[in-house]
Amino acid sequence: MGLMSRYRADIGTALLVIGVVTLAGLPIGAFWNALAPHPVVLVSGGRLFLENPEGKEFIAADGWFAALGAAAGALSAGAVYARYRDHGVGAALGLVIGGVLGALVAWRFGHALGPADVAVQARTVAENQPFTAPADVRAYGVLLLWPIAAATVFLALTAGAEPSRHDSLPRLRSGDLEPDRPSARSARR
Repeated sequence: MGLMSRYRADIGTALLVIGVVTLAGLPIGAFWNALAPHPVVLVSGGRLFLENPEGKEFIAADGWFAALGAAAGALSAGAVYARYRDHGVGAALGLVIGGVLGALVAWRFGHALGPADVAVQARTVAENQPFTAPADVRAYGVLLLWPIAAATVFLALTAGAEPSRHDSLPRLRSGDLEPDRPSARSARR
């Protein structure tokens, strides 16, 4: 296989992996919307207030997104490794780029599946009547867990399952090595 055909194969693998992993963001977003708690909002005096100002719902939503993203990264890395282990660079780049795009798709799709926009709901509810807002990611760092998990698992699988170039070297026993010159201690005697 020539160098150019190898590059083409890696680019094709990367594009395929990017597309599939990005599309995996749709079910992850749906799971996140179903599992994450939605904050409860009240309208009072024409202003919006959180029913629970401590914001535990926001932290839990970020936690669910982090867990689902890490699981999606690990599963996608395992699947890509099983199918494309010989396309190392293309598969790895596809996992990282696809993981970033998949996380963005999951976030926006999961948010869109939630209740209507807060401003729209606020106009339709009565004063002091609670309503739920869509889940949202507040800690943007959790968006990086999918690609980080994918890269880590893919690297671990590649490093652990591939034969080392040192496996073909002969094993030496402790008596096989003789010093080339006498040591300084033995030269003094």
